[in-house]
Amino acid sequence: MLHISKTSVKTTTTDNTYESSQQTSTINTEISTVTREKQQVLHANTLETPIEWEQILDREFQSIDIDADGYISVSDMQSVLKNFSHIYNSNELILRIFEELDLNHDQRISKQEFKLYKNILLDREKRFHRSTFEEKFDSIFILFDRNQDNYISRHEIRETMHNLGEYIDDNLLEEMMQTADINHDDRISREEFKKLLLQLYSNKTK
Repeated sequence: MLHISKTSVKTTTTDNTYESSQQTSTINTEISTVTREKQQVLHANTLETPIEWEQILDREFQSIDIDADGYISVSDMQSVLKNFSHIYNSNELILRIFEELDLNHDQRISKQEFKLYKNILLDREKRFHRSTFEEKFDSIFILFDRNQDNYISRHEIRETMHNLGEYIDDNLLEEMMQTADINHDDRISREEFKKLLLQLYSNKTK
């Protein structure tokens, strides 16, 4: 008969917990390093240097490819993103991000797919920063106006925030509606939404 002491089980459990904690800490450290390096490159305006940008993408890919098999799986992404930020606590959001990166739909993300997607995002980010206020406003309004009726409802705000991985409570939602819905028709028009954004921007720059 095999005898396993309680002390042995406790020690094994403690070791496994410690190892898991160490792995999580390592993942978070790697991602923080990649993020910091990317910010430094952005700040220094050296994104035109392909080698530096490629190195950042390589490190970012490696930090997500936990089993180092050259591909990012759904479980890889879930493990890393959930440890990285509360924003990614939604499996639905993580799966949607995964599907966007998985360009050939083979249920895994290659380094080539990862780099292509990141470069697309970078290009969008550059174009957004170069765009006028009207162009920025249109992009944000379209994001919330899910049924494209030129109005934003309570449901659309809640749904959009949920898809972005953010929870908005009833009090904050009601406060937002009362502030933006100037004519009290229980929906936010394009003009009302624009005034809200201008007000938020004005408060931010004070």
